[in-house]
Amino acid sequence: MSSDSDNSANDFVGKRKSPPVDSQEIQNSAKRPNDSVGKRKSPPVDSQEIQNSAKRPNDSVGKRKPPPVDSQEIQNSAKRPRVEPMDTIKMEKNMFGLDPSDEFIKEISDWIWLKTKNCKHKVEVEAKVGRFLDQSAQRAGLPVAVETILSNTDGLKFESNMTENQAQHKHYNGILNKRASQLNQNLRSKIDCVHNKEIDSFHSSGRGSGKVRVTRDQGKTDIKEMIEKVRVADLAIYSPKRLFDWRLSINMEVPHNDLPKQDPYYQRKKDRMSYTQQEMQVDLTQVFARPGEPPTHELELEIRRPKFLMEEGKKRERGLPNMCKLYRTRL
Repeated sequence: MSSDSDNSANDFVGKRKSPPVDSQEIQNSAKRPNDSVGKRKSPPVDSQEIQNSAKRPNDSVGKRKPPPVDSQEIQNSAKRPRVEPMDTIKMEKNMFGLDPSDEFIKEISDWIWLKTKNCKHKVEVEAKVGRFLDQSAQRAGLPVAVETILSNTDGLKFESNMTENQAQHKHYNGILNKRASQLNQNLRSKIDCVHNKEIDSFHSSGRGSGKVRVTRDQGKTDIKEMIEKVRVADLAIYSPKRLFDWRLSINMEVPHNDLPKQDPYYQRKKDRMSYTQQEMQVDLTQVFARPGEPPTHELELEIRRPKFLMEEGKKRERGLPNMCKLYRTRL
C-alpha cells in the first residue's frame, strides 16, 4: 500500500498544475475549422530581406485613392484633337497656305509701278524724310493711329527739314558709318560712301513751270549735270508714332544740252554724304540756301536703278519670272 501511494505521489513532483478546463470552451474549439488545413507552408524568412524591406518607403503613404473612371469622359477625350507643344511642331503658313499680306507695302509698290511704267525718260524714285505741317505751321495731327498713306493733303505742307531735330541727322550719319565699316570688313555687300560739295543753279526752262537744274562742284566752273526735272507724282505717308513723316516722289530727269541764257532764279550749296549699296542710296545733306541763314538738314532715300525695276515690272505683267516680290520686301 505504501509503495503504490509513494509512486503516485512521485508522478506529480516538479509538474505544474493544469488550469481547470471549461467545458463550453471545449465545445467551441471543436466547432472552429482547422486553420492549418490546406495552407502552404511559409517559405523560410531571410533576415537580410527583412532589413531591406524596413528601409523601403511605404508607397501607399500619402497617395490619394484614384477617382472613379467615368466612361463618358473617356469617350469625350478620345474625340478631342491632339494638342502638341509649340516647340515640337513645325509651324505652317496658315490653313490656306498663304503668307500674310502687307497691304501698306503692296500699295506703295503698285503705285510706283503705275506711275513709272509709261515714263519715257530717266526716272527718279526718291523718298524724303520730313514733316507734314498744318496751316499754323505745326505738325499735323490727323485721326489715325499708325503709319498711313494720305489720299488727300489739302491744307498740308511737307517740309523736308530735320534741322529742329539735328541730333537725328547726326544719329543716322553715325549708323551708316558704322554699318559701312562692319560690312566692308566682313567682305559682304559693301556700302560705298562719297562726300560731295556742290552748287545747284535753277533756271526757267521756258516751258510753263519747268525748271533746269545745273550742278557744279563748289569752286569749279565745269558742269557736272544739267537736267530738266519734271514732277510725275507724289505719295504722302504720315507716321504719327515717329518724329518724322515722309514723301515718296517720282520725277523724270530730262537731259538738257544747252545752258540757259537767263540768270538762275535760285541757288543752293549742298554738303552731302552719299551711301550706296546694291539698289539703294541714302543721302544726308546740309543745304545752304541763303547767305546768313542756318543750313537745313535733309535725308533722302533713292532707288539707284529704277530702269531695272521697271523691266522687272514688265516681266510680271507678261507672267514671266521676275524679282518684283524681292524688290518689294527689300526696298
